Amino acid sequence: MSAAKPRTPSSGRDASWLVGADLLAVGLAFVGQIMLTHALLAEHYGWMVLAIDLYASLFLVIDLGLPTLLARDGTRAPALVPAAVWRTYRWQAMATLPFVLLAVLVRPESWLNIDAPLNLLILAALIALVHVASYAPRSGLRVLGEARLEALTKVVERGLTVCGYGVLVWMGSTSVTAFTTAFLIGALAGWALALFWVLRTAPPAPKTVDW
Repeated sequence: MSAAKPRTPSSGRDASWLVGADLLAVGLAFVGQIMLTHALLAEHYGWMVLAIDLYASLFLVIDLGLPTLLARDGTRAPALVPAAVWRTYRWQAMATLPFVLLAVLVRPESWLNIDAPLNLLILAALIALVHVASYAPRSGLRVLGEARLEALTKVVERGLTVCGYGVLVWMGSTSVTAFTTAFLIGALAGWALALFWVLRTAPPAPKTVDW
């Protein structure tokens, strides 16, 4: 019995999955924003949005362009995609430390007059870091011809976030920290699912890796 033929990227098929997922994610995000604007005070909603955007911008450079390189070159050696993801994380971890120290010392949120509680700022920073961490395994899934799984991770992330918002609204919560925690849980779920699937779907790696 022959082994199953591994999937390969297909522009048309992959684009269909990703566009469909993005449209669904946008719809879910719109529902989530409606929940937030009804549940939170205008000032607290502004804190949440500004803090997440601030740290997303600050930590964007931590990406280092490595997921893009993985998407470009990974098709040459699909079996090495998981190893490439882990190596990406090692390099990104080294790049993260100076920017975390910069955020702690410079306090960029004070420049924008974001008088938010510390726990909210920490959650916003973690959301930004988790989003950066999700790029590599999602690029790996695309390389492995599994854009459908990449698309599903995006829907799971946004869907779980909105479900968390819904539970908080049902409970009558007005805590901006609670809603930001729900956002973080959704982001963590999307990242963990992408990492799990890229490790599971990649072909067996050779015993020795020649970089």
